Amino acid sequence: MIRFIVVAALITLGMSYAASEAFAQSAYKPDAGRFGVEVIDETWRDDARAADPAKVDPGDGATTPEQVRISVARSIRGRRVPVRVYLPLTIHRTSVPEQPAVQNDILSTRFPVVIFSHGMGGSREGYEYIARHLASHGYLVVLPQHAGSDKDAIFKAGKDKLLGKDDSAPGTTDGTAARPEAPRTTRGSRLLRGITDENTSDPANLENRPKDLTFVIDRLMTHPRLSLVADTDHIAAAGHSFGSYTTMAVCGVRLQVAKGGAETTRTLRSFRDERVRCGIAMSPQGQGVMGIHAGAWESITVPMLLVTGTKDMGQGDRAASWRHQPFDALRSPDTYLLNIRDATHMTFSGRTGAARLGVANESHLTIVKQTVVAFLDWYLCGKPDAKAWLVEQAVVKSSDGGCEFEHKMPRPASERGK
Repeated sequence: MIRFIVVAALITLGMSYAASEAFAQSAYKPDAGRFGVEVIDETWRDDARAADPAKVDPGDGATTPEQVRISVARSIRGRRVPVRVYLPLTIHRTSVPEQPAVQNDILSTRFPVVIFSHGMGGSREGYEYIARHLASHGYLVVLPQHAGSDKDAIFKAGKDKLLGKDDSAPGTTDGTAARPEAPRTTRGSRLLRGITDENTSDPANLENRPKDLTFVIDRLMTHPRLSLVADTDHIAAAGHSFGSYTTMAVCGVRLQVAKGGAETTRTLRSFRDERVRCGIAMSPQGQGVMGIHAGAWESITVPMLLVTGTKDMGQGDRAASWRHQPFDALRSPDTYLLNIRDATHMTFSGRTGAARLGVANESHLTIVKQTVVAFLDWYLCGKPDAKAWLVEQAVVKSSDGGCEFEHKMPRPASERGK
């Protein structure tokens, strides 16, 4: 009898170990989910903030001076925030071939919300790989376009510098012209670096970006259609590069910002939005840029997933390890770091292509999609299988060692998904 019990216990233990091994090697929702996806483009306006008149182009077909005046006056009453919404839909097959097979009849269902912030020079049109994937798994995803640091602003800044309309010429900080004999690639690198430094230190951008996310949440709560399906009790912020700063800002990072434009006078400031319950920061910043200092992350109290790569170099030629500083410093509960082997800064934009161009490959994007969905499934929806996948660090085995995954400071299960 004793022998039978021992044998049975060993068999049970072996089966449990085998099941655990199989689970650890399994992927987590790598493919599209059961929902169809509708894409909605709209432009919302925040009347609580004024647009910059110098950056406003007359619209509404204005031609005469009076029409232009009225158009400009109308447009600068508030900050325009173009958005792209990825809305989950149920899929129905109809008996009539001419009728569409996809329709939204789930007004009684509410979807957790993910607000995704693009990087410098981006737009609402980017990051489709992750936005569509999340929507197919039941998340309402909103991508706001941040005026002042979007593709239009960067294009204008580059054009002004090249045409000599800017205070400082490419490659210099004192307004003198770059050397004519400098190689074109060098001049281009200096131009891009100068634009990057100026754009990411612009006080207006540093303030407007997190305020754009807060405005999106406000608008979702009053939108005639989206308010019916958006679960604004369960909201996550996410973003890449400059969007990572934006995510950290609404999650509670305390920033050192210039007061009244005087660099010698700096003060701590927070853009925390308490409605954001967790954050996902792709290519997060370390110290020394955007007002981020050594103690900046200590005030964040929500779960965070940080995503980077071994070739994701930092701003200003900093090493990839610079992007690990937030993980090392964060004291928030349930902090995770996903570090993908050979992933570059542009990996997380989702643009796939030749490795020599420094863009993503599909295996990298698959790792990102799985880990992001698992993180959201646990911290917004409280799904136990997602928790197990994260805790077991299953992404390492399911990717054949294509990444490193760390986590720290777990929180009691009773506090999850509520």
